[in-house]
Amino acid sequence: MQDRQRQLLELLESHGARIQALFTRLTLREDVAEELMQDLFVNLSRSPAFAKAANPGGYACRAAINLGLTWRRMQRPCLPIESVDPPAPAGEDPLDGLITDEQVQRVLEALDQLPVLYRDAIVMRYIQQEPYEAMAACFGRTPQQLRSVCHKAIRSLRRLLGVPQPRAGEDSPCAR
Repeated sequence: MQDRQRQLLELLESHGARIQALFTRLTLREDVAEELMQDLFVNLSRSPAFAKAANPGGYACRAAINLGLTWRRMQRPCLPIESVDPPAPAGEDPLDGLITDEQVQRVLEALDQLPVLYRDAIVMRYIQQEPYEAMAACFGRTPQQLRSVCHKAIRSLRRLLGVPQPRAGEDSPCAR
């Protein structure tokens, strides 16, 4: 058991901040991110697959994505009053903020409808902003394969959201 605790502490030290940020981006709430972080490490401490994982950081990251999106699925539309954002500062149009928040919510909800590989690739590349090389180590694929996966995932996400596909030669977010 001491080896497992040491492995979890090393993981927390090396990947903890990134996983915490991922939870915050997926849930849009810091309090929930903290709870999910605890849940993740409890789950990892009990997981025989984590103990055998060739890439514990990648395993934890993918488990975190699943946990964060599961939390989103389980949420009811009614939020406690404490979680409501304060009014926008003077000079900012509150409508712009609402539109942006609604768009983020729609994208996060649509992610849940994608195949797991596509969903994880989009979260790692565009939410966590991981380079393709780091993603390759996590997925056990080449960076070129992950560029292709991201491209297909973005096309699927656009289709789900009803966004027109760019024509050949137009700038694509996967090209970045």
